[in-house]
Amino acid sequence: MARRSVLPVFTPMPLVAVREPFNDPDWLYEVKWDGFRALAYVDGHHCKLASRRGHVYKAWPYLETEVSHSIQCDRAVLDGEIGCLAPDCG
Repeated sequence: MARRSVLPVFTPMPLVAVREPFNDPDWLYEVKWDGFRALAYVDGHHCKLASRRGHVYKAWPYLETEVSHSIQCDRAVLDGEIGCLAPDCG
């Protein structure tokens, strides 16, 4: 059986605050929700969610399962934000 290589560990690029919005065709913007920045390390049907400082999130095992089964490849590292848009999210 071939041994799998270890997924690389990434440090997300820090967020940068600017005084005013600007328009530039070389930039892509995303809305900043009030959530948790996370890296999702997917390996097979396993997913680990980590903060930008490398702390492993343990509060969302269902989300880890859903992410690992939704990705259409064997291995991936995703950078995103975990947020709840429903009005009853605490």
